[in-house]
Amino acid sequence: MALLHGCDCAGLRQGKSRTSVCGRQRHEQRQQRERGQLSAAFPAALLIFLIFESFARAALGAIPKTHAACQFDSRTKRFNRVERFSTAKVLKRADAWAPSRGGTTVTGDCRYTLDDRCKIVKGPAGCRSSQTCLWYGGSVPLDSEAAAKRAKGGGEVAAPLLPPECMDRARASGKDELSAMAYCYFQPATCADVFSPADRGAKGDGKADDSSAFLAAFNAACGAAKKMNKRTVVRIPNGKTLLLNYVTMKGPCGPGVTIKLDGKIVAPENPPSSRSWPSAFSGAVMQAREAHGLWIVGDGEMDGRGDRKWWPMYHQNQLPRELKRPILLDIYASYSVTLAGFKNRNPAGMHLNIYRSGFVRVSNVSVESPADSPNTDGIHIGSSTDVTVEFSNIHTGDDNISIEEGAHRVTIANIWGTAGHGISIGSLGARGTVACVSDVTVRNVVLTDTDNGLRIKTYQGGRGLVKNIQFKNVLMKNIKLPIVIDQNYCDRSTPGVVCEKQTDNVAVQGVSFSNIEATTTFKRGLLLNCSYSVPCRDIHLSNVRVTPASKSVQISPVIRNVYGKFDSKTRPVPTSQFRTSGFSLMAYPRVNQMASLCSSSSKGGM
Repeated sequence: MALLHGCDCAGLRQGKSRTSVCGRQRHEQRQQRERGQLSAAFPAALLIFLIFESFARAALGAIPKTHAACQFDSRTKRFNRVERFSTAKVLKRADAWAPSRGGTTVTGDCRYTLDDRCKIVKGPAGCRSSQTCLWYGGSVPLDSEAAAKRAKGGGEVAAPLLPPECMDRARASGKDELSAMAYCYFQPATCADVFSPADRGAKGDGKADDSSAFLAAFNAACGAAKKMNKRTVVRIPNGKTLLLNYVTMKGPCGPGVTIKLDGKIVAPENPPSSRSWPSAFSGAVMQAREAHGLWIVGDGEMDGRGDRKWWPMYHQNQLPRELKRPILLDIYASYSVTLAGFKNRNPAGMHLNIYRSGFVRVSNVSVESPADSPNTDGIHIGSSTDVTVEFSNIHTGDDNISIEEGAHRVTIANIWGTAGHGISIGSLGARGTVACVSDVTVRNVVLTDTDNGLRIKTYQGGRGLVKNIQFKNVLMKNIKLPIVIDQNYCDRSTPGVVCEKQTDNVAVQGVSFSNIEATTTFKRGLLLNCSYSVPCRDIHLSNVRVTPASKSVQISPVIRNVYGKFDSKTRPVPTSQFRTSGFSLMAYPRVNQMASLCSSSSKGGM
């Protein structure tokens, strides 16, 4: 066979084109050369791979060839078997993985021994006997599953509780919110010193006063946190009950103190013998004052024991008026606070008060007191910013959640409320005061058998502004007044109060109700009672349905002085007093006057 420039001349003589013949033959020759080169290079590549594999096995704890591994799930505090994974991811986060065939993994300071199904056989180890192992940069104990508990009555699982101090550092470094969350989610575990009230004389029997021992433990933990610049822990173990006689946890405490509440804290049964509190009384069974970075987490309980003596004496008018009933837990002038997992029940007064504080997160908390308990607000938020309340059950005798003057950027999400007075913004503007509330979101809420559902309430004669309020995805059943905006509230029971029309009112603007389903037990199922001189504006109703709870209820909504929009799905259809156009600041000059009182600063904030 003769070749012409590397081509088969016989093929050309048969009439085939030079391009097709030469192209095919050159392609075959190139393939033969490449196969030879690969054959020569294979031993070298294999050797390099084996060397790399030996180093990788040593670094990763001999991960088996099946490419299965154990990954720590920070939500459930357990390791999960993962059959397939990214090698790059494992190399980057080797401390969060363990060999699936059994062995030891290291998560920061803490070591675990796992079986081949990733079940913890032993651990955590690596911490001294006087320490405990904390996750998320030392914020949530590994043995606490509070962050992953299913909220009763709902199918969602709470999101991980990320340490505020870590989030603050990440934001300060320029990370966006998502990047900051990812960064703090993967913070390694650390060993934290534990300070025990029992070591300082606490009996833990619920009878002896353990206030001094608890404060001694807290103050020691606070001092150590400041000195070491590292979070510390005060532990109240399961089976122990501490009687606290009105204590104040005073900070600041460096990165913060975690109170691991797996046991119980109880308040004194009896009111003070004198007619008034001592001057040092803070107004609460437990108060956190300037305790930045405080975390109270665990599966334990705080019991105010108001049902023993306080409530009966109140109902029988046996309590002096000057003797204010104490709050069970008061968060005052504190930032980066997290409360998670425990039960708060039967206070003499409010369950939980958040005042002059910021970046507060309440998650997976159960609030419980009877429907007839007097003025037992569930969670009260005032003069605070960046507050989140989520995945919690609230059964109480007053407002399930109340939002007062000076609250800004508040999120209420995934809440189950039974009994009580619903979720309220107000009362605002009492005795002519200025009230400013803004940027409140209430979503994914279920309310059953409450007096009110979603309510904004302002006093006649008050001043200020409520704006940017969203209520969405709310289900209500057997509610007396499911949707309320009342600018004409007047407490006729207060001596000296004259209830008559006044020209000043707290302005209400930018309020939306969307995807609301409710059944009402009262004919005024929809109450939008706004001021004639400072009318409500930018009120939006979208897919709102309020229907009778029984055939005997005939709904007749009350709507006065409202400007806004509603869609065709809204039932009952608003009356003619709900105006979709025609609002003019020239006609209502006091609207701008009220708004200006809140525009110069975040009035009442931190």
